[in-house]
Amino acid sequence: SLRAFVLPEFKPRLSGSLTGDVYAALRQQGEHCPSWFPSLLTLLSLKTKKEKLVLIRDLFVFRPEGTPFEDGTFKLVIEFSEEYPNKPPTVRFLSKMFHPNVYADGSICLDILQNRWSPTYDVSSILTSIQSLLDEPNPNSPANSQAAQLYQENKREYEKRVSAIVEQSWNDS
Repeated sequence: SLRAFVLPEFKPRLSGSLTGDVYAALRQQGEHCPSWFPSLLTLLSLKTKKEKLVLIRDLFVFRPEGTPFEDGTFKLVIEFSEEYPNKPPTVRFLSKMFHPNVYADGSICLDILQNRWSPTYDVSSILTSIQSLLDEPNPNSPANSQAAQLYQENKREYEKRVSAIVEQSWNDS
């Protein structure tokens, strides 16, 4: 459920509009979503159809205890093109990240957002995959070579850098 990924006081910021197919795909996810989600869909369906992009900003990914990202809250932006759900949305961190699979611009190197995408994936499965990636980086497919090298060769220094990012996330949220 998306409930696990957002703060109770979360107010989504968005732009764009939905084509019928994108609206239908997101609407199917509605029963598992937080209370703001139906309002978000209504608002988006009323926007001009000239815009072909749906943008959901400020979703938060929380990390559980026992991980280097513990207690961090990291903002994401999700962009759905008119080809969703046949093509994956674009997802990137707005919060600063230090992770082997996150590029400097916040883009995420994650197989389900690229060559392993399936129309059966929903927003919750994307966010769950991102949480898993934060816990278990793939240093063999690095987006950030410095983070990948530290993760493999000096975990203590890697975790120190991640701790600094976690602290920064408190001020950013």
